[in-house]
Amino acid sequence: MRIEVSNILDSESGKVEFHSPAGTARGFWKGPQPALLGNFDVEIEVPEVIHSWDSTGVPGGRLDTIESAEGEIIHVSGTVEHADEDPVISLRIHSDIVLVELDAAERPAEGSVLAFTASAIDLYPYLL
Repeated sequence: MRIEVSNILDSESGKVEFHSPAGTARGFWKGPQPALLGNFDVEIEVPEVIHSWDSTGVPGGRLDTIESAEGEIIHVSGTVEHADEDPVISLRIHSDIVLVELDAAERPAEGSVLAFTASAIDLYPYLL
């Protein structure tokens, strides 16, 4: 996903604020070099197992979001691209795929909308 790092919140931990087509959020820069301000292509990872989600509707009516709320909560929503018996699903957010690990026996159906909150996201930069 193409993002713009707009603020370096903590250079030691790599915590940054960024803008993307999916919204404005905070995340942790995981590149080989310290975070810098500017535009970057990144892979987004949700580093925690998601224990609960909503597949009946998206809070606020927006789909394809990665947005920080008050505190350290991040709202994520997208369309399930691939789901099988594996606990990891592929979630399409705009033109990008984010892998998300779900902790539940019931799997969301491919093509369904999935919305959840996470306490953190990691940003892995790459060169095109």
